[in-house]
Formats: sequence, structure tokens, C-alpha cells
Amino acid sequence: METMFRMSVFVVGVKKRCRKVDRHHLNGGYMPYNDGVFDRCEVEQKARDMVDTNMKSANKIHVKLTKVEFKEDNGITIESFLMFDEAHVAFDIAA
Repeated sequence: METMFRMSVFVVGVKKRCRKVDRHHLNGGYMPYNDGVFDRCEVEQKARDMVDTNMKSANKIHVKLTKVEFKEDNGITIESFLMFDEAHVAFDIAA
């Protein structure tokens, strides 16, 4: 069983090739869990890079790190998480 953080970035703003302000979800991939220890500056920089790549303008940026566990069962990888786990991390970044 492997434990990782799944990074999600929620942005309120205008996406590229669009004109309307809306809420968007950007998937940031996975990063090592390391017993809940992470480099916040690195996570913020990755989130800002994703926003700069995908958005024209951003009013609000919210980052969520969700603790997920991967289990291997008969050659199939299953991702699972607890909905209200205390290990989840969420914070806002200034736009």
C-alpha cells in the first residue's frame, strides 16, 4: 500500500479561450505523503504555474492536498481516501 497526496487546484477566473468568469478545477497530480510533511512553497509554485498555463485571469486560488492510498488487487490499482480525514490539507493563495 502506497500513500500519496493528490493535488487539486480550484480557481475562480477566466480560462484561456473563454470569456466568462467561472470556477475551474485543475488536477495537479500526485506527490509523496512523507507522513504529512510537504514543502508549501513548492506546492504554491506548482499551483501558480498551473494557473499561469491554463488561465487568462484568476481572482481566487484554492489548493487542496488529499491523502490517498493505492492498493494493488489482482493486477488492478485501486485509489481510496477517507472523505473527512484530518490528514487532508487546504489553503488559499493570493491571486
